[in-house]
Amino acid sequence: MPNPSLGADLKSRGPAHGCILPNNNGLSPNETYDLDTDAVGTGAFGTVRKAKRKGTNMTIAVKIVKISAITSQSSMDAFQNEISIHSDLDHPNIVRLYETFEDKKQVYLAMELCIGGELFDAIVEQSYFSEGTAAIVMKQIASALFYMHSRGVAHRDLKPENFLLKEKGVPLEKNSIKVIDFGMAKRFDHQPTTQEGDMPTFKTKAGTAFYVAPEVLSSKYSEKCDVWSLGTILYTLLAGFPPFGGETDEDILKEVRRGVVSLSIKEFAQISKDAKDLIRMMCKMDPKLRLSTEQVLNSSWLYSHANDAAASNLSGDLIERLKKFSSVNRFKKAALNIIAHRVDDDQIKKLRDTFIGMDRNGDGQLTLAELKDGCKAVGITDFEEVKTVFQSLDADSSGSIGYTEFLAGMIDKKNYLQEELCWEAFRTFDRDGSGSIEIEELKEMLKDQSLDKRVLAGDKDVEELFKEADKNGDGQITFDEFMEMLRGQ
Repeated sequence: MPNPSLGADLKSRGPAHGCILPNNNGLSPNETYDLDTDAVGTGAFGTVRKAKRKGTNMTIAVKIVKISAITSQSSMDAFQNEISIHSDLDHPNIVRLYETFEDKKQVYLAMELCIGGELFDAIVEQSYFSEGTAAIVMKQIASALFYMHSRGVAHRDLKPENFLLKEKGVPLEKNSIKVIDFGMAKRFDHQPTTQEGDMPTFKTKAGTAFYVAPEVLSSKYSEKCDVWSLGTILYTLLAGFPPFGGETDEDILKEVRRGVVSLSIKEFAQISKDAKDLIRMMCKMDPKLRLSTEQVLNSSWLYSHANDAAASNLSGDLIERLKKFSSVNRFKKAALNIIAHRVDDDQIKKLRDTFIGMDRNGDGQLTLAELKDGCKAVGITDFEEVKTVFQSLDADSSGSIGYTEFLAGMIDKKNYLQEELCWEAFRTFDRDGSGSIEIEELKEMLKDQSLDKRVLAGDKDVEELFKEADKNGDGQITFDEFMEMLRGQ
């Protein structure tokens, strides 16, 4: 049995653009959440229960994993890999991992709750969907996948069961689709300056028979396996069943190896040529000839069928809000990033739609050009100011602004000043659980967040930030002083 402690791994990991997963300083989930007794789902490593966050009554999902059930080092590595990858992902169509807990027997993963069920269930219930509905679903999935691939992550187990609908009783075309289950996900060396992303990277067989790419069965494949899976999912949405079938997995995989996707069946008689061409290009046997996720998003079929209604949600005070956020100090900026990552999705729906509307290429990042276009759409034409604000927000010079950082800049005070959310952010800074933040903890937090590389240049700036927040000068920042810092500026 391997060492059951996951703490070192969990404490060092956090979502993209500076949102650190709190180590919770020995707290149990029962001190933070009221957990339901009944399980609402099961996964490869454990069960899932609903829970309500104390103080805010926000309902979440908690995945509970018994450490004793992880019986090998390879299983432990796979579980840690799942947490590591999931915590690094920050996209509107990927289920959020809020925080983690660990005791002697179990690990608890607090995640965003989606109550609309699996995409699989929606297909079973309705059988098949119109091209318009299928395109809206595919655009969300492809956007999340493009984001993952651009960050060097392949999912490797895409199937309708691994997409959740955010809301219950809301039609599929008006729902938000969320990618889940990163148990098979793997990192790969990504070089965006080349076109060699389809070169073989992985050897381990992974995936589900109906949707797995043929080359995976040969144990020599790349992230393009995900694109094949996307193609089979689009086929399933339009036809009501996957392109390959059989009585057993062996029968199904035999058909997969042949790789013949039949589009001449009656179910596709009324389907447009563009949709069928897209499926063909996504399910090319040769991965080098297969579309990339970016090309899928730019396909003529998606462009013409997926309505961009989100763009109409752009706010006239867009740049003013981001300007205010860019001017706050790094301490407050880091705290707001943590809080924004944990705010209930229902409270930020308009901001999420605004981000999606501006993110024209669907990669889960906002470039300067996209921000300018968004500002222009609401009558903001001072592009020099827009550029200045963008450069201030893009402190790591990556050329883009992430989803959570955008939320942090746009979120209303009434949302981010909820006391329980502030407590969670405070606990993240208070690494030793002493009840106060000390100077070394602030230094470590800002270093881990990497919101601004300039913070690494020296300690003086951090000491000034600490001194400003430490109102009584006792060398510690209490929760009340932390709240005062958040309310200020």
